[in-house]
Amino acid sequence: MRAQLGKKSALSADDERTVAGIREHAKKVGLGNFEVKSTEHFLAVGDAPRAYSAEALNLCESYAKEFLEHFRRLGFQLDYPAHRMTLVLLKDAATFQTFAEEGAKGVGGHYDLASNRLVIFDMRPEQAELKAQGSDAERVNTFTLVHETAHMLCYNSGLLPTGRDIPVAIDEGLATYCEYWTPHRGPSPFGRLNEQRLGDLEKLLDDGKPWIPIATLLRDDRVFSDPKTEHLAYAESGLLVRYLIRQPAMLVKLQTYLAGLPKDRARREAHATSIFGPLQNLDQETRGYVRQVQKRRR
Repeated sequence: MRAQLGKKSALSADDERTVAGIREHAKKVGLGNFEVKSTEHFLAVGDAPRAYSAEALNLCESYAKEFLEHFRRLGFQLDYPAHRMTLVLLKDAATFQTFAEEGAKGVGGHYDLASNRLVIFDMRPEQAELKAQGSDAERVNTFTLVHETAHMLCYNSGLLPTGRDIPVAIDEGLATYCEYWTPHRGPSPFGRLNEQRLGDLEKLLDDGKPWIPIATLLRDDRVFSDPKTEHLAYAESGLLVRYLIRQPAMLVKLQTYLAGLPKDRARREAHATSIFGPLQNLDQETRGYVRQVQKRRR
């Protein structure tokens, strides 16, 4: 992540309350002083290095701008929220685990819908371990921030309605669709084929993992937390969303589907069927789309 921090304006009363709440929690769990930075649309609070915080904020500003432009071109009515979106930026994995408390171990960061905050940490202290795994800390920093910011933007821009039953497949599918964005790649790289996820899908299927039917993907959120199915679920959900977005007739259906998402989980499958038709047909269409994508890559 490399950028220069843009001009910031004074914190609002809501910002000040947010900062106070985060600092109070940090003190409660034994963490030190949390600094504050802000840009036009984002508020960052935490103990991460100042350069990391500045880069993260500016990446989020660039990403949010292109996110809105991309989905507006597709016909979605989106806008920035009236409030700044909150990032909790922490200096390392241990601090993240302390701040996030339960369920933090092994997680690179997360967007919490209840608090409407993105909590993430600088991976650079883990560089030696990441390098041994064939990865790079800066690349992981950017990838994780982009994926989690996509979640925050989906809920704060109006792409996903609040207070509705949203299948994890749709939530993660949208984030996965957007996560291949990187800065400095020219105008709007949104929608580029996510080569990493497609590669994961191909390898998992080649290794004998069974394709998860789209009906199951939409109905059963547990496939995203089960180690046996989670990687396949993420890959399939991203390709499903990309298929729905890139086919004009399906894009209209996706917009109708998102706008009408029910509050009651019991109506989840019926709602999907009422918009997309029999889900076994959508499953066949999605698998056919994946085969087309694979052929074009060869």
